[in-house]
Amino acid sequence: MIKFLKIFTIIALFSLSVVSSYALGQLKHFPNPHRSSVNMSILMQEISGIDVADSSEIAVLTPDGIVAGATVLIIDDRHPPWGMAAWTDDKTTDELDGFETGDTIRFLFWDPISQREIPAIITNLVNGVEPYFIGDGLLVVKLNVEPPELEWTEIPEEVIVNAGELITFTVRGESHLYLDELTLSYSSDNLPPQATFTDSGDGSGVFNWQTAVTDSGSYQALFILFNGTLEIHATVQIRVVAPSSPEWIVPPQDTEGEERGRIHFRIEGTDINDDNLTIEYWSPNIPFPATFTDSGDGIGVFNWQTTIFDAGIYTAEFTLSDGIYNLITTIEITITEGIITGDPYELSSPVPNPFNSSASVHYKMPVDKEHRLIAFDSSGRKIRLISEGYKQGEYNVQFNSDDFSSGLYIFMLEVGLKKQYSSGIALK
Repeated sequence: MIKFLKIFTIIALFSLSVVSSYALGQLKHFPNPHRSSVNMSILMQEISGIDVADSSEIAVLTPDGIVAGATVLIIDDRHPPWGMAAWTDDKTTDELDGFETGDTIRFLFWDPISQREIPAIITNLVNGVEPYFIGDGLLVVKLNVEPPELEWTEIPEEVIVNAGELITFTVRGESHLYLDELTLSYSSDNLPPQATFTDSGDGSGVFNWQTAVTDSGSYQALFILFNGTLEIHATVQIRVVAPSSPEWIVPPQDTEGEERGRIHFRIEGTDINDDNLTIEYWSPNIPFPATFTDSGDGIGVFNWQTTIFDAGIYTAEFTLSDGIYNLITTIEITITEGIITGDPYELSSPVPNPFNSSASVHYKMPVDKEHRLIAFDSSGRKIRLISEGYKQGEYNVQFNSDDFSSGLYIFMLEVGLKKQYSSGIALK
């Protein structure tokens, strides 16, 4: 009876909290979650570690970082506790917009005073339920919000410029527990001495580098924020691009296929200056049916429907150009041979079949190509080379079985790596 009253009280408080939160406050920082047909009730009995101000917000996030539940934290005689609904993914939409069953639930607090998002950590699972999403379930928790002692508030992840341009950016950090002196330092394994960094002494600093036209390449700058006790690191990727130098986004690559198969691929280039790009194609040995279409916007499509005669290794050259600089890439296209089935090399069964002492075997070669006709007995043992040649044409060759016993004989036409078979029976 006591357990029932406790659960009833939790549900009643949750319902009152959710209604009050939606009635008294509108979300200003977190997006409104997408509401589906199923949700999980979440009751937060306590949030410690930070002063919860009116208009603070808290959200629950899916493992993919989707806000699937959020509420404004109202401070009055009825709050805490606070309640909110965590919504499941809406299966009627194409996008993932909520939790899946079993997903881990993560809390994120928005502090309107410092204008920061801070992770909220579960310190107590009040109703003993693990923080995994369960439709129509109930999760009762106590949370703790503690700002990190040190954090970056301004620092780029990547900087991209043309060679010859000036690179300048500010990095900034702050300490929430130690308000005295902050220092910033910089180092790099591959930046030149001309790259400099000035620490302003207030947790901020400025990086400067006047690049030269010969400085194209990728560089890394390491920054360290130190408060006298703790330090945090951050690396800025710096990419210096040769002036108006085109680059591949989807480069040509070596390709393999089989005879009678289709070789089809798309390539794409870009230019940091948004110059007009063209792609030219050339090959010393790919046959005429192969085509390449340049769309005129840095995108091109190669297409080749191969035939039974196309086995071999081919070379294709693609030139990406902005009118001044050319980027040339050469690839190999390998076409492999397979087992022939019928046309165009036609191997007929022996005539007559069955036969007594000899039979005529007919085959057709539509092109000049090295070929051999070989006979095997029923055990797979090669017993005779019947014919070989190179010229195209129709062939009628005799197979004499006087030296062999009655039984099944296999005839194999070998053209390059291709093989075709027929069989006959000798009766004596």
